[in-house]
Amino acid sequence: MRTWLVGAPRWKLGLFQGTLFGTFMAVFAAFFSSGSGEGAGRFVGAVVGGVVGGVFFGFFMSHFIANKNAALIGAAGLDDPAELRQAVRAARRGPVPADPRIRQAALRVARHQLSELEGQRTGSLAVFALFILVYVAMAFLSSPWWLVAAVFFTAMLIVTVMQPSRLANRIVDLDTADSEATL
Repeated sequence: MRTWLVGAPRWKLGLFQGTLFGTFMAVFAAFFSSGSGEGAGRFVGAVVGGVVGGVFFGFFMSHFIANKNAALIGAAGLDDPAELRQAVRAARRGPVPADPRIRQAALRVARHQLSELEGQRTGSLAVFALFILVYVAMAFLSSPWWLVAAVFFTAMLIVTVMQPSRLANRIVDLDTADSEATL
């Protein structure tokens, strides 16, 4: 997740997620639909579908992401939005923060994220593997363009496999830096 979205209100989360999803949906529908609509009617239908889909997706995702953000903010234990963004960023990448408060918050955030990932890992792997199989089958049965979706879900599967070890390594970095700072 983008660090600037961590403390964002629900409406901004919904607007961001809905716009991304609606745009993707409209473009996909405009170029890959095989409906009877021709010309401008085909694109108007795609845009209307994208807007409606984006509104619904944005509404539901805003609640889901806001709840995840609240847990993340609670794990960080910081009130200042700038410090919170630094801690969330430092939990994943970049130099280890020199400020012990930020470093401790980043460590708590990284542990929280690792715990969440481990709890969701099996389900995520199963869903992504299923989607890969479905879209590869659709590519053979319908159109090779479905391989684009298969590649996307393959990338998601790879990230799901690699992310816990990356977070575990980051926790070691943050913890080691914290131990060295207290000596």
